Amino acid sequence: MTIDMAAYGVDERCRTLAAQDKKEYSIGRIISQEKGLYRLIREDGEQLAGISGRLRYNAESPADFPAVGDFVLTEPESSGRVVIHALLPRK
Repeated sequence: MTIDMAAYGVDERCRTLAAQDKKEYSIGRIISQEKGLYRLIREDGEQLAGISGRLRYNAESPADFPAVGDFVLTEPESSGRVVIHALLPRK
């Protein structure tokens, strides 16, 4: 089952920003936040995700963390958990 991310607001701007990254990350959109975990939607469905240590370390304020509605770059780990590696610029 593949989800049409355009229905969740993923447009050419998001795809262009994601393509600028050297790694092959998937675009996700945060749909809720629950005690340090984020529920997001990706092409492969709804997932629970945490943020990477690098993103946490580089955050200078709460605004640097993902919020509901943000687009993020993600990848699954071998454990099956999804990790958020980057936050796409907000409009």
